[in-house]
Amino acid sequence: MSLSLKLVIILDSNLAFIIGCRFYPSILTNTVNTQ
Repeated sequence: MSLSLKLVIILDSNLAFIIGCRFYPSILTNTVNTQ
């Protein structure tokens, strides 16, 4: 595996983690509020 590909995978997973941390709590609060 090339170094640049590894870097892209690391950045992708970090970005997914950041997006998940940002949006997941709001999704949880939305589901709690609607019930």
